[in-house]
Amino acid sequence: NDDFLQTEIIADEDLPSTQYALPAGKVAISVSTPGFSPNSPDFKKQKQIINVSASNKSNISNYKFEILDEYGNTVKTVIGKKIPKEFEWDGKSDSGKIEDGKYTAKLSVDYGNGNFVNSEEISFNCFSSKPKLSVDSEPDDFSPDGDGINDKLKIKVASESDAGIEEWKFEVKSQGKTIYTLEGKGNPKDFEWDGKDKNGIPVNSGTDISYSLSVTDKYGQ
Repeated sequence: NDDFLQTEIIADEDLPSTQYALPAGKVAISVSTPGFSPNSPDFKKQKQIINVSASNKSNISNYKFEILDEYGNTVKTVIGKKIPKEFEWDGKSDSGKIEDGKYTAKLSVDYGNGNFVNSEEISFNCFSSKPKLSVDSEPDDFSPDGDGINDKLKIKVASESDAGIEEWKFEVKSQGKTIYTLEGKGNPKDFEWDGKDKNGIPVNSGTDISYSLSVTDKYGQ
């Protein structure tokens, strides 16, 4: 028998259709500072600036910018079609509340055709509360006369701030005038005053004096 070379002929088949989509690119966000305070007297420290970088800003269907609290709850949402260069956040949630805590920001972009791009999440802190401070002194009456008995006024200090205390200032006044000042950086510790004014002269016996201690955090509160 003769051997025949048989050729298999495949008819046209219905191949699955595909839709080609252009790459969506990359999206990234960054914060201008690791923390901010909505109540800061310094305008530049009152808001958090979130910078946006996107390799492809064309053909965007929509974007969604979110800020979440430390428990994963979304507190702020911004939705749009044109990605801005930056987002500003004043610490207020969608309901208008301001709360201290650690927050996370993220950005998701829909380019259409099933192309979604998410940025990496970034974290920062919000400090709206003022520093806490308590001061006590002893003895109630002191006499800086050098006899070794109650010659110095002992100032006991307890201070606390999540934002971190930047500086402190102690002032003694008599008849409305400042007669002595002591100040420093960081968290204040217990210290003493020897009853002498800024010129090193002891205050006259029987003089009524008052003192105050203030602390300021690194956001100016």
